[in-house]
Amino acid sequence: MASSSSSQSPPNQQQTQPRGPAFAKWPTVKIFMPPQGRFSPKRDEWCITYCTQSITGRIHAAQPSCTTLCIRKVFEHEVRNVTGFKRHEMNVMGDDDDTIEAAGSKDKDKGVPEDNGKGRKVVRKKAVYALPPEGQPENVPKIFGGASSNATNLEANSLTVSTTPIPTTPMIKIRSWSPGYYLFTSMTIYGTFEHLASMSRDIPRQVARQKKLESMKREWIEYQEWTEKLQRGEIRSQEAEGREERQQEGNTGMDGNAGQTGEVDERKFLGPKRPPQPPPDYLSSTLLVPLPPASLSHLTSQLTSHILSPMSKFLKPSGRALELLRNDLQGGTYQQFASRVFSKAQTDEPAKLARRSWERLLEAWKGDGGDGKDGGIKG
Repeated sequence: MASSSSSQSPPNQQQTQPRGPAFAKWPTVKIFMPPQGRFSPKRDEWCITYCTQSITGRIHAAQPSCTTLCIRKVFEHEVRNVTGFKRHEMNVMGDDDDTIEAAGSKDKDKGVPEDNGKGRKVVRKKAVYALPPEGQPENVPKIFGGASSNATNLEANSLTVSTTPIPTTPMIKIRSWSPGYYLFTSMTIYGTFEHLASMSRDIPRQVARQKKLESMKREWIEYQEWTEKLQRGEIRSQEAEGREERQQEGNTGMDGNAGQTGEVDERKFLGPKRPPQPPPDYLSSTLLVPLPPASLSHLTSQLTSHILSPMSKFLKPSGRALELLRNDLQGGTYQQFASRVFSKAQTDEPAKLARRSWERLLEAWKGDGGDGKDGGIKG
């Protein structure tokens, strides 16, 4: 027993820890390289929202008054194929609006085709993701590059058969996302909520969400029209349909099923379930424009041609005078003149000149008049 107990190690004895690598406990410096492209932590949108509410608004359960201002930056990989970052679907790719010079191999990752040594101009491919309705020309003021509402009806008018000639109005091009900055502003709480919710989606998912909203609006309009027809008696109600089906039960066959093809639209909204109501329309109080707007650049060019050009011609002599002054300062002309004045001030010549001028003034003051030719003052 004594030999066995002596051979066992005590339970409280600490086990030796393995030795770590050299300099393992020394302080180290870790270099972290953040990811680029679609996984980059860079911020691409900044928003400021200001909401107010009144006492009577709370009593009547009115919506608060909200104002939202956002600046959105769209990066290259969001609308173009960038190697290693993002590849867009081929069905959304289209020609870019900007024609660029073919660059070298260093710009191939930015979607710029490689130059073949001929200095040719190429057109890059860009994913055509349409802007939301608040950014389309028909919903944008003309001062920000918007278009009149008459041009939006050209496609609808062209489908109608009429003997009167249709006025030739230019087609409005659907605007799409491009790399750069965008300004979003909204004066309603619904526009604010919808935009804040869109900040968690990328551009393709925003486009899918917009298509879903448009589908909801179309279905809601169809439901409203169906309800009006039902109230006017143009469509039979569900109870009438049930009574007729019970009366005709047992007599259904091929003839009965043939008449169901024309009643598909009437039965579409029958039942307790109705389509979801879309959010209220907020386009009149919402705006999305690129920065800087195209119209402002046009105004800048007009300002340059009508105001700045004549002003530059008027101030051109002043520029020449300032150029001569700069040349004299750089050549040392004024330094030489200052040194000569300082050296003359140290002699007695300034005092002699002042004394002689004073004596001449006294002589002219005390003179007997005359015609003034000899320096006297004519009395």
